[in-house]
Amino acid sequence: MSARLAAAGIGLALFLLPWTTPGGAADRAAFDRCLREGDLLGASQEARNLPKRDPNDAFAWKKLGWFELMENRLPEARVHLRRALTLDPSDRESKALLSLAWYRTGELSQSAAIQDDLGFAALAELVATLEPEAYALEGSTSVRLGLLPNSRRPKFPVRVNGKEAQFFLDTRGGMSAVNDTVARAAKVERLRNNFLQFWFWAAGKWSVKNRFGRIDTLDLGSMQVRRVPVLLPNWKGLVDGLLGTDFLSHFQTTIDYPRRELFLRRADRGRAEARRAEDNPGTRRVVLPFFWTPGGQIVLQGRVDGTDAIFLLDTLAVGRPVTLSRRLIHRAHLPAHGGYIISLRRAGLFPRVYTEVRELRIGPIVQSEQKADIGTMYDFPPAIDHMQGFPIDGILGVAFFQGYRVTLDFQHMRVILEPSESKGATEGPACAAKPVAER
Repeated sequence: MSARLAAAGIGLALFLLPWTTPGGAADRAAFDRCLREGDLLGASQEARNLPKRDPNDAFAWKKLGWFELMENRLPEARVHLRRALTLDPSDRESKALLSLAWYRTGELSQSAAIQDDLGFAALAELVATLEPEAYALEGSTSVRLGLLPNSRRPKFPVRVNGKEAQFFLDTRGGMSAVNDTVARAAKVERLRNNFLQFWFWAAGKWSVKNRFGRIDTLDLGSMQVRRVPVLLPNWKGLVDGLLGTDFLSHFQTTIDYPRRELFLRRADRGRAEARRAEDNPGTRRVVLPFFWTPGGQIVLQGRVDGTDAIFLLDTLAVGRPVTLSRRLIHRAHLPAHGGYIISLRRAGLFPRVYTEVRELRIGPIVQSEQKADIGTMYDFPPAIDHMQGFPIDGILGVAFFQGYRVTLDFQHMRVILEPSESKGATEGPACAAKPVAER
């Protein structure tokens, strides 16, 4: 199994329950339609309206709490998910979301107790071992690392329990991971096995056996991070490890693609600077709101030829700047070109097709007359859609951000892009998109 396939399952580790489909009630129709048509901003607004229409509907409070969780509004999410559980104490989805809200807040014992109640003993054990604090910092609170020149993806040197390794930055995965071979050499604490299940290609359901673990010390230059939860997949030497969004959410992370640098700074120190960058009307920075799904993916709202679309920000995707799903190709009535090529990785023929887009819009960024790859089920496995509750329509890969200095600000749920040169066109002097939610 390839490293990319295993990475696709990593984001599911902290959220293991499938989503149920809304029951079709009239007051849920608009919410359901927004998700189906790729309008997350509209769905967020509809989620706020659901409890107003029926304050005694557990579904309404659950969906409101779900969107607040994706907007990183954790205190509100906890309140509303508890309200949902008061109305329906048996709802396992609400329990799983509440556990994740406690985890992202840093209340580990509360999260572990709910995971144990749900029957996820391995995950509950992992969370409990992170006490008193996961991702505790020692040494510097900020660090600048040079990206390694032999990779098109963001790759940088680290030390795992004192052992040298090379990690990638993975915004598609929630949980970080260390190759089992590296983990054994570094004496990473090994916990229970866990099975991740997902659908892949036409081969049906795959079950991947992974073991949870905990890194005692992860050194990134002069910064040391203690008690880092990880998965321990067997990648047979292809990849040493990945840092997922669960790790990145504790920092303000900047990938400077033109200079080939990675900059990490403890999150609370970046609040004022991030807000100043957004408010300065003379800046060339582009500010895009994002959602952080329960599976750990960073997703952005966009439009393709006037059709709403949900894009995944993927720092591991190389190739054309944009890859679109076949679902979006049909919805937006886009053409398909190309044929088949030989793939040694997949041991056979597979389609290498592309489409042509008249206008691609991501916030204020507008690109015209662009070619985009058409992804396969390898790029858009149905399980990813199933686990986070809505379909992904496109992927923004490394090439899309190649000319930018990209900052991930989880405190304000913003991606800040500083172009080194003009990329497409932008609208508005401040280049600031509508925020996900005002704080």
